[in-house]
Amino acid sequence: MSNSTYRHALAVALAGACLVAQTGGVRAADHFADKLITINVGLPPGGGYDLYARELAQFWGKHIPGNPNIIVQNRPGAGSVRAANYVYEVAPKDGTQLALTLNVTAVFQVLGVSGVKYDVSKINWIGNMVNLPGLMVVWHTAPAKTMEEVRKKELIVGTTGGKQGEAFIYATMMKAFTGSKLKIIGGYQGTQSLDPALERGEIQARSVAWNSLMISRPDWIEKKLILPLVQVSLTKDPHLPNVPLLVDYATSDDARKVLELISSTSAFSRAVWGPPGMKQEVVDILRKSFDDTMKDPVFLADAKKRQFEISPNTGAEVAALAKKALDIPPHVVEIAREAMK
Repeated sequence: MSNSTYRHALAVALAGACLVAQTGGVRAADHFADKLITINVGLPPGGGYDLYARELAQFWGKHIPGNPNIIVQNRPGAGSVRAANYVYEVAPKDGTQLALTLNVTAVFQVLGVSGVKYDVSKINWIGNMVNLPGLMVVWHTAPAKTMEEVRKKELIVGTTGGKQGEAFIYATMMKAFTGSKLKIIGGYQGTQSLDPALERGEIQARSVAWNSLMISRPDWIEKKLILPLVQVSLTKDPHLPNVPLLVDYATSDDARKVLELISSTSAFSRAVWGPPGMKQEVVDILRKSFDDTMKDPVFLADAKKRQFEISPNTGAEVAALAKKALDIPPHVVEIAREAMK
């Protein structure tokens, strides 16, 4: 074989090898080119979940081969169960319909919440944008401003999503397993109705991430109109090192296990996922592009400007935590379910 023929054969072989190595990328470009990806948010517009989804939608597409457009569709209802069921059961399994639902999506399944048709161990977790500890806050005129006082004086807590809302679950478990005197008022429709209710004195407390308040109501924080009461998390928010954890007020060992389950939701704070039945290559493409977006300097700069905290988990990490959430002793699950009743 002549040198020129050898070089030509080698070049063809190398090109073929590169093509094989890049097959996933070629398929990805073909798959997502001219496509529209929809992130179905299970909450109304304007809240923390919605805002994070819209921030992601601005930057994620350029990291996906084929550069698809990405939009946000709000599907509120039943504590985001409506959106979760839609993506899990009805939506196409091609990666064009994704979900961003409440951080208690896995807890809903554990508790056997009415209407749940999904299985978090089977859905395809793409990634989580940030770990945001849950938090109960009180208005500055509330009769109780510490956990010790809440065990003696009644506090009126406003919740959204009926009995299937994150806030209702936090308040119910807090009441049942810490001895807190809470009067729970449900039926509010998102942040837009809870905030005015606090200002009117209609309610005295609510659940919210501190970061969400930093974004939406910095004036409340600056003027100390809102005060952090207790964190619903296994780790403390770095902004709130002196605010206690809910698990530390458990009235028994079993109560602590229930509160640990409820407090383990921060890894799902702004988690994006797709339905079962997606091709693994598509899942891998979305996971990699999501991870790349979380490292994008332009995205991070914009998020910082808007005061969005970013502390991501990979899809594999979130999937492992979802399965762990289901591995709860049956008697503890039954105790939690009884409290919900």
